[in-house]
Amino acid sequence: MLLMKDHAFEDITITAIVKRAEVSRTAYYRNYHSKEDILQSTMKEIVDKIIAAMNFHLPIRNSYEYWLALFQTLEQHMEYLQIIPKLTWQILFSTNYKPHS
Repeated sequence: MLLMKDHAFEDITITAIVKRAEVSRTAYYRNYHSKEDILQSTMKEIVDKIIAAMNFHLPIRNSYEYWLALFQTLEQHMEYLQIIPKLTWQILFSTNYKPHS
């Protein structure tokens, strides 16, 4: 996903992804079927971490700690979160993207 800081989504190849991740193509395809799969997986992981941080503070006894946990979790993933607006438009207008049903 960090490749999107410098490259358009449609220009990123699986070769570039595996090279950046320092894994083999076999390892990549063992876990993902497409570029979209890795993006969905990464975003799900981030959302799951945010939800876990919020659930840890339920029921809310101290709103300061609740909001602090949220913002700290967002800050930990800021590099990825800054790419989302760019990513969203690129995927929406990509002719190769087919959402999972």
